[in-house]
Amino acid sequence: MAPRVALSVVLLATLTVALPAIAEEPGEKELYKAIGQRLETRTLFHLGQVIAHCEKALELGLKGDQKTFCEKLLVASLVERANQLAQHKLTKDRRKLVIDDLKQAIKIDAAATDAYLAVARLQAVAGETEAAVDALTKAIDIEKKLGDKADEGLAVQALLFRAALTDDPKRKLADFNEALRFNPESSEVLRSRGQILIAQGKFKEALADFQAAIKVEPTNAQSHAQAGLALMALNNLEEALKSFTTAIELEPRELPAAYVYRARIYLRQGKPQDGLNDLNKALSIARPTGELLMLRAGAYHALKNDERALKDAENALRIDPDDVDVILQVGLLYYQLKKNEKAIETFTQAIEKDSKNASAYAGRGDAYLQVGEHRKAIEDYREALKHDEENTHVLNNLAWVLSTSPEESVRNGREAIELAKKACELTEYKEAHIVSTLAAGYAETGDFASAIRWSKKAVELGEGEVVDQLKKELASYEAKKPWREKFGEEKE
Repeated sequence: MAPRVALSVVLLATLTVALPAIAEEPGEKELYKAIGQRLETRTLFHLGQVIAHCEKALELGLKGDQKTFCEKLLVASLVERANQLAQHKLTKDRRKLVIDDLKQAIKIDAAATDAYLAVARLQAVAGETEAAVDALTKAIDIEKKLGDKADEGLAVQALLFRAALTDDPKRKLADFNEALRFNPESSEVLRSRGQILIAQGKFKEALADFQAAIKVEPTNAQSHAQAGLALMALNNLEEALKSFTTAIELEPRELPAAYVYRARIYLRQGKPQDGLNDLNKALSIARPTGELLMLRAGAYHALKNDERALKDAENALRIDPDDVDVILQVGLLYYQLKKNEKAIETFTQAIEKDSKNASAYAGRGDAYLQVGEHRKAIEDYREALKHDEENTHVLNNLAWVLSTSPEESVRNGREAIELAKKACELTEYKEAHIVSTLAAGYAETGDFASAIRWSKKAVELGEGEVVDQLKKELASYEAKKPWREKFGEEKE
């Protein structure tokens, strides 16, 4: 539906037929002049002339349909002039002119939704968010009261604008739901609602919205990319790949994120070269970030090109030196490359920036454990658990070092058993390496019967090369000997 206030040139030409062939009254003459100027409108000057003639016509006097028509023309022209002025940098005087135009439009027609929208834009730009929301609410209420006669386009526009001005996900979702009641086939609203649903973890509902948006607008690359995100969250990787690929084919130079997410899937599928190719494409069209460079570093590491991986890691820190997540990823890469001193240094940087970051303490603890600094590892693991008490990796590694360290003064079998039990419960006793840690704890306390029972369970659960290690541990317990970990080895 066309906006009620913004009269088109075609509509103006049609409405002039209803006017007298020859204007006899002064007000009618001014209205004719206004219509003539409106049909010729090209500049702000012409709009000013239309407004002046309309105001003069109403002042001189009009009746019935002529008065109604003149008021609509005046309101439409005032709103249009305000919108045009607002597109430029507003001086104090110009902003006052715009506001005055809109106030006059609203005074003439209290149901001028366009005017309230324009007021809201000005207020939002000026940082007057609360006032802008109030103006938009008035516009929305006007359209709701009109029922079947509501202007769907204006209503949806106002609701989307109001949603953009709030940080409350529930209020955003309510506005999107209301907008879809006005127009169930708005692909923009469907995409917006889908994004909120993804943030709320409602991936199936989000996917339904993105698919509905695609049905309305099949060539919109954003809809396909967002559908890919929902499918990825649902672990439907093959369909997600198809969605990202479609988005890339539609907009090969506009959606670097589609390349990045497709790369993430390739890396998860063990296809590092495909992932690297996509990351290079993303970096050719987007500004490099620490996160993106660390993702590429991971691809290089998987391809055993550690030199390039380290170069990306160094550049990532240079670009985002204060991003704790990036620092953690760099520390993890150093750890994976067994550059433990660099890993310890990097995790320490993360801790200095965020003293409550459990991952930083856990990472540094792992690095300390790898170089045989068992006491320092224990300290970091304990600190990590203060901030993330159900971290099974930390529970397991702390229990392992307390059970198997060659340093008698740091071992504590009873505490190790409690920690390992908690880790086993959290993983439903399905992880071989954690069950084997429970066995090590019992062996440390001298309860070899329990150690053997849980060690056999670990062997049953184990797969691949790890089984040989688990069998060695079992043999030790059967010989009534607790397991002792060598310096420089870690429990993974």
